[in-house]
Amino acid sequence: MTYNKATRIYRIRQKIVEEPLLAGKYLALPALKPFSVMSQERNPYQQFNHQILKDWISNGVKYIKLVELQSSLPVQFFELIPDSEIPDSEETIYPIDSEEITELLEPLAKVKFLVHEIYLEEEF
Repeated sequence: MTYNKATRIYRIRQKIVEEPLLAGKYLALPALKPFSVMSQERNPYQQFNHQILKDWISNGVKYIKLVELQSSLPVQFFELIPDSEIPDSEETIYPIDSEEITELLEPLAKVKFLVHEIYLEEEF
């Protein structure tokens, strides 16, 4: 029996990919979501504002860590993390009552200061 190139490729694919997959030797990867679904998902970040600062102060937050987020957009994004006292490289910690933190409330065109929703729900 002779095989042409297409038949050999089919047999190789069947041997390497399909048989182990059917035998449960590989973990199934989740299906990718279409872009339209991804764009409709809720953003977990909220822009830092006076109410968040007031809530954090009333909940006893002492320090805020500022972490730059990676983005391909022409805007710089920074995440604010409450009561994180140990800075990593390129991260800065400020006392919550410092002038630097109140300056973050002023709107800037190319810089946004964000808070993840997990830091809005916690009691400190």
